[in-house]
Amino acid sequence: MPGTPNTILLEPANGFQLVRERLSGGAIIPGHLVAKNAADAFIVHPGAGLNAQKLFALPNVSNGGGIDQAYASGETVSALYAQPGDLIYGWVAASAAACIINSPLESAGDGTVRIATADAATDTAQRDAIVGYCAVAVDNSGNAAGPVRIQIEVA
Repeated sequence: MPGTPNTILLEPANGFQLVRERLSGGAIIPGHLVAKNAADAFIVHPGAGLNAQKLFALPNVSNGGGIDQAYASGETVSALYAQPGDLIYGWVAASAAACIINSPLESAGDGTVRIATADAATDTAQRDAIVGYCAVAVDNSGNAAGPVRIQIEVA
């Protein structure tokens, strides 16, 4: 895929796309892995290595926002329930271990992903931790300054 993508859903696996809208419970950037909180608002996925729906924030098209324009707390967020095989343009955590193609990815607990830890899927809180696999190699291990984009093939 030449150039820098300007969309979050790079390649749908099928024609089915389920998008939901909720208020934001905090700052969210398109491509973040999100979850619903107790107030039924979208927040960045808060639990590193824990179960996660394959739910990714989409750009705010109502205000012409691009893929790097964050939603503020209280704004209406659109999020995609990604399907197995979808290719998503998400975020890998700052200082995350290098992702090689087909590395399993889980939540890093801040809306980004990281390589799954060895204990993933061993107890109830982690059985659905894998959200996808690294589609293109990314090495952000030397970058403590922040997350970078990654292509995720949804599990």
